[in-house]
Amino acid sequence: MSVQSTATLFRRAARNVALTGLLVAGASLAAGLVAGGSAMAGAAWGAGSSVLITAAAVVALLVPWQRWPLLAGTGVLVSLTAKLLVAGGVLLALSAQEGTYSPGWFFAAFSAGVVAVTLVEVLTLAGGRTLTVEL
Repeated sequence: MSVQSTATLFRRAARNVALTGLLVAGASLAAGLVAGGSAMAGAAWGAGSSVLITAAAVVALLVPWQRWPLLAGTGVLVSLTAKLLVAGGVLLALSAQEGTYSPGWFFAAFSAGVVAVTLVEVLTLAGGRTLTVEL
């Protein structure tokens, strides 16, 4: 296995995270559409939240961290912080929508998105084994 640069590794992780997040959100939305009613609304909120979390992770991974060598490992922390902020914002928005969606469907879609995106991000970055910083 050849040593890959940090930029290459983070771009690959961003691509994998984007694909996974969109697939999970699409599957959640499709399942909600099949169930119908408040399940559809809950799944739609969960899928939308998954897309926002995916976008936050992708943006954090695409920042050219190699330009700032002292911050080269910060991408993952920024990604996690962005996911937490998005989750908090979504939960605040949902508190005003009580009773119009199925909380179970929301939680299932949301947690599937968060877990899948985070796993793919961590596994892709760990697959790079050695991160190198170019000066």
